[in-house]
Amino acid sequence: MTDHAPITGRGGWITRPHADEDFTANPVELFFNLAFVFNNTVVLSPDLAEICRHPDLVETANHYLGRPAHIKCVYGMRYLPKEQPDSHQFGWHHDIEDRMLKVMLLLTDVPMDDQYMTYVSGTQTAFHPYSCFLRNPLSFEQVGVDTEAVRTVDTIGRAGDMFLFDTNGMHRGRRSLSAVHDAVFIEFTADGNHDNGRGSTLGVSTLWFGTNADDPLHIFRNLVPKWDRRADNPRTQTTWAESLPDPEAWIR
Repeated sequence: MTDHAPITGRGGWITRPHADEDFTANPVELFFNLAFVFNNTVVLSPDLAEICRHPDLVETANHYLGRPAHIKCVYGMRYLPKEQPDSHQFGWHHDIEDRMLKVMLLLTDVPMDDQYMTYVSGTQTAFHPYSCFLRNPLSFEQVGVDTEAVRTVDTIGRAGDMFLFDTNGMHRGRRSLSAVHDAVFIEFTADGNHDNGRGSTLGVSTLWFGTNADDPLHIFRNLVPKWDRRADNPRTQTTWAESLPDPEAWIR
């Protein structure tokens, strides 16, 4: 087996300490990426919970995943103005995740000169080999795309616009000095490993989430928030992907 460098950090790597905190402004995110992550976003508005369970979104997620989908996490991102960095997160890459459908809801207008994501259409069907789950930068050759026939989608729009995409497709972020960019992300999954869900401090509130077991937020609302789960048991591996370098951890 090929030797690999230590797997640490975020964006181009697969350990994600920001997922283990309610609000994250750690040195990597704040000082390097000038970005904030708020994992407990759903506490801010009951309207956000209603968006999560909107019938059109749920039907789309169920159809795409081929099974009943549920919410894995809901989080907010704020990107401060910044020059384009030379980092994996803002170069072409895929997210090291199980199969899921991700929703990006713009909270601020995003014009052409702003900060946005560019997605390469059709690359969600590409097969990623083992090595791509140790490090996630991608090339057009890896995903089988002819550079002369690349079709991309830029997440440019008005506040309230929504984009749906599979995060294992090829994409990259664009930074600029134009304006602050805010967005909410909702992740739908059919994964039976509920430990990957982040949860919320309002998870026990039936006022916000109801009690219907068919509700896509049902599992999410019953989870102890990940940042509390990890408090007494600090993790060394976040998801199934982080155990890939150690086959004994996942081969039974």
